[in-house]
Amino acid sequence: LRRGIAAVAWEDGASEPVQLELRAGAPSAPGAPFALAGAQLCFVVKSTSLFRRRKPPPPLALAALYGARAGNGGEAALSSHSIALAAEGDDRQQREVVLEFPTESGAAEALAGFRHALDALQHHPHRSPPPSPPPPTSPPPPPPREDIADAVAELEKQLLLERANNQKMMLQMLEMQNDVNRGSAKIVELKQETAGLRSQLVARDRMHADDARMRLQLGKRLQQLVFDNAALRRTCDDLERHAQKAF
Repeated sequence: LRRGIAAVAWEDGASEPVQLELRAGAPSAPGAPFALAGAQLCFVVKSTSLFRRRKPPPPLALAALYGARAGNGGEAALSSHSIALAAEGDDRQQREVVLEFPTESGAAEALAGFRHALDALQHHPHRSPPPSPPPPTSPPPPPPREDIADAVAELEKQLLLERANNQKMMLQMLEMQNDVNRGSAKIVELKQETAGLRSQLVARDRMHADDARMRLQLGKRLQQLVFDNAALRRTCDDLERHAQKAF
């Protein structure tokens, strides 16, 4: 463990490929098991995947360890390659970590080592006992009936107030809808009036165009009559001169 062992750590339903390393407090010489009290089992994450857990599992102090068994507890893929460690976590809550090893022999050796550490730590004077389950809590006493009646009366009052506010809001919405309908009818009426005025303007423009065409035709006709009158006058003058010469 001090050199590091590859494994998969399971905790709270999440798995993480890690390197198991035993740090700090490891025995410096054979026959000194009490040094295990300060040792910690660290989970060093070697993966660089973006989909791994944000943080590696927290270290597991051997002094807080109080159980080691074979199997996976329903989490790891291979129960024969796994062991489950039970320890005291934060706030004296139980913590269970499942370690899955590449081989069955590696799991067996790790289980034997952790059980040996448990046996050695049982004689340590500062060894804390396993956390006891919390005492059963009794349900809170029911509130007094007077408080219930006051709460019901307050709720009914609020309900009536909300209902009055909703009715007032509905009346305001109906008035706004009536205003919108009247505005829409006025817009339709104005559009019809505008269409009638446009029709009148088109008819008047057409009449002015006809009058201008008629004036032009009358002017041309009047000019032609003036020319014809002048020609007739010249003809009459010529006839009078011939008549005077004849007599």
